[in-house]
Amino acid sequence: MTKLNYLYPSNDIQAAYIQIQEEVSKIENILFKLQQKKHEVLQNQLNVCNLNLTNSAASINTLSSQIEYELVNFKHCISEFEIIYHSIRSIPETTTQKSNQKPIDQFLVNSKTWKFVPIHISIPIVVQNETHFVLTAKSVELSQNRTRD
Repeated sequence: MTKLNYLYPSNDIQAAYIQIQEEVSKIENILFKLQQKKHEVLQNQLNVCNLNLTNSAASINTLSSQIEYELVNFKHCISEFEIIYHSIRSIPETTTQKSNQKPIDQFLVNSKTWKFVPIHISIPIVVQNETHFVLTAKSVELSQNRTRD
């Protein structure tokens, strides 16, 4: 077996080694810059998502407040209707009756009757602290004695 001995000048090997190190250094520098750029892009995306979450949370909470107000208002309107309806029914017919017409009876026939049944309702809300958002629910008690705020 013959051993092949390649003779390279020592300077050529050293120059090639230095050139390879420089190329590796350039590639590492490019890789570092790409990683920095990727981090910037991800950080910007995270900021946009956080802003969207904050805005959505505010919208959900605003809508929840509006729903609660409308539910309480609806309950109040039903209560008013019941009071007025029963007041009209309690008026004696002789005071409202003229000739053969019965306007109160006609009103009562044309009116829908409403009955409020107290219930417990949960409305979604978003609670936010320094580190996270929590989608939870707010209890709304629509009892007979609750009034509009």
